[in-house]
Amino acid sequence: MRKILFVSTFLVASLASLANPSLARTTAEQPNTLSVGFGPERSAVDTSDSYKGAIVWIRSIGSGFSLGAQAESFQIQGGRGRNEVRTSFEGNVGYRQPLTDSFSVRLGAGVGERIQARGNFGYYALYARTDYQLIPQVTLNLGQYRYRNAFDTTNRFETHQVGAGVTWHMDTSKSVGLRIYRTYNSGWERQSDGGALVYSVRF
Repeated sequence: MRKILFVSTFLVASLASLANPSLARTTAEQPNTLSVGFGPERSAVDTSDSYKGAIVWIRSIGSGFSLGAQAESFQIQGGRGRNEVRTSFEGNVGYRQPLTDSFSVRLGAGVGERIQARGNFGYYALYARTDYQLIPQVTLNLGQYRYRNAFDTTNRFETHQVGAGVTWHMDTSKSVGLRIYRTYNSGWERQSDGGALVYSVRF
């Protein structure tokens, strides 16, 4: 297996607790965020279903920058996948810029490894997200975008993913997020639709 390069970020959509302006004062005291997510995905190509689980860790390093790592695994049921399990490990780096007291933008990049029965390969990903604090307890994740492609393009891994979500901040340490998304291939043809419920803890 190719060694994973831990040099990039995002995250996902579901770490809105890092993007809430009212919680900025806790960043120095609670620089780490650990998130666990789970949700279904349905293919528009062969009507197969997948169930995805993910664990994401992000650490704020100051001045809006963060470092992180994530692991995602899913099993394809039906269609052409024949119950295949696919897993990705990724390291990442990100930057968050508040534009107003309520509105912020987050950019990131990641490098990772896809592990699957047909052969492993390395990939890179670029991320963008906007967040709007509706009220102190609720953040709207208005726009989420991910571009992902393999270093070796013969793996046909190029995709675009767009999504949106909402995050409820239970307190300064815990939040629950819900997101929906759609994935397209390199020609912007719909590939799949999915959703995820994410629980995050800051410490």
